Amino acid sequence: MVEQPENIIASKTIRASSFERNLIGVAKGGGVTLAGKMFTNVIRLVTAFLLARLLGAEQYGMYQLSLNVITLVAGMVLLGFDRALTRFMAISIARREDEKTWGILQLGIGIPLLLSVLTNVGLFLLAYPIAEQIFHDIRLVPLLQIVSIFASFSALSDVLIGAVRGFKNMQYPVIAKFIVQPVVKLILVGITALLGLKVWHAVLIFGIGEVVTVVMLFYYLNELFSLHRPITSAQRNLREMVAYAIPDWLAGLLTTFRLNIQALLIGTLGTIAGVGIFAVADQLNRIGHDFYTSINTSANPYIAELYDAGKQKELGQLYQTATKWSLTINLPFFLAFMLFPDQILSIFGKSFVGGATALIILAWANLVDVGTGMCGAILSMTGYTRLKLVNNIVSISLSIGLNLVLIPRFGIVGAAVSALVMFIAVNTIRILQVYYLMHLTPYNRTFLKPIAAGLVAFGITLALKMWFPVGDNIFFVAAYAFVLVAVFVSMIWLMGLSSEDRMLLNRVLQKTRNRFKGS
Repeated sequence: MVEQPENIIASKTIRASSFERNLIGVAKGGGVTLAGKMFTNVIRLVTAFLLARLLGAEQYGMYQLSLNVITLVAGMVLLGFDRALTRFMAISIARREDEKTWGILQLGIGIPLLLSVLTNVGLFLLAYPIAEQIFHDIRLVPLLQIVSIFASFSALSDVLIGAVRGFKNMQYPVIAKFIVQPVVKLILVGITALLGLKVWHAVLIFGIGEVVTVVMLFYYLNELFSLHRPITSAQRNLREMVAYAIPDWLAGLLTTFRLNIQALLIGTLGTIAGVGIFAVADQLNRIGHDFYTSINTSANPYIAELYDAGKQKELGQLYQTATKWSLTINLPFFLAFMLFPDQILSIFGKSFVGGATALIILAWANLVDVGTGMCGAILSMTGYTRLKLVNNIVSISLSIGLNLVLIPRFGIVGAAVSALVMFIAVNTIRILQVYYLMHLTPYNRTFLKPIAAGLVAFGITLALKMWFPVGDNIFFVAAYAFVLVAVFVSMIWLMGLSSEDRMLLNRVLQKTRNRFKGS
């Protein structure tokens, strides 16, 4: 039977509508997550400044060490169930399988909670030998005991965030984790400062912030999926969840290890000052990178749902559009670092200007990472966690090997080069894996527009810089940066927006008009 033309048109309209809803959902969730990250980074900076001033270097170091123990314990007991919850919840919700959803929640929350309680009891009982034998400072004993009480709440907040994101809801985790938690901590630090802040107060305040987050997330989760139902009504598949979670968890631990080991190697093989300079250069590059990670986080449940539904074409469109958006947002930051590395680093002090070359190389590394798209997220959310584990083993082996060779000879420049080579190698492998397994690529012809716009903006700004040198004047740098962004945006507009870009822009303008009308 031949399908009628009107049926074909209706089918295409439905597919287009589905893709638009998914794309808007990813963009909205990514925007919400990015806004939350920006807000919490500002509040955390203020809180860190107050604590450092009130406690002094030594006690603030003890505070940071205590938080590292919480992070380590929480990361160990999660076993990857936070990301497993996001994936399996998204699939079961799309299938409307309530009993399976209830079973996923029981396993994903219950197992990490049980492990964290057992681990924290051990930490409490062993606080004295750990403080004396490992850290050589018995003043850490009460701090480790406080940590043992609240580390379970830190792990619980992570799995609850994973569960809520499985509903494609990015607002609730942002409100609880990125807005309320840092604000509560800042208020409590301010109040305690009037009474005489001690280091154990600061650790206790951190723990209270985690408790508040967990309470809020449980409330939000119950709003999305009622938790008042018989425990025995659940359908559980522990083997399937563990088979996904454990490789993903090991891969995540390797990523964390790789990020920490580079700083350690710079301090051991290079200089302590180099650690600080490299950290600033790396942090600057993460300004634009936050958009990329936010889009990836928001896209995770959509990737899982589309792949499970066999919607390969929509998954490919999402892959390409998200990659283009990430590249477009990051290009102005990349170009600014290329043009004004010395001036940007001088904001942090003259001693940081020596990191200009490292900043430029790290900017290239960041561009490679965001410019190759969410290939890593696709492998993870489609169930290829063993490949993710292998990729992370390759990345950490390559990173450590290059750092050992390059840092003694070139210092932080060698560390930056190792990061660039690692990102090129690993992301190339990921792109090839996604293409081989799913026949998806992150690129299409629309990528030529932001690249052309970037070249024109770079050329005009470079010409202005050569005709009117900026020197150390940060106001000139700000003015030239404004010109750079203005030319970049204007060129993209003149070359024409893609259908996905116009759809998103129209959605934003419509919401803005509605809000103004409402007010």
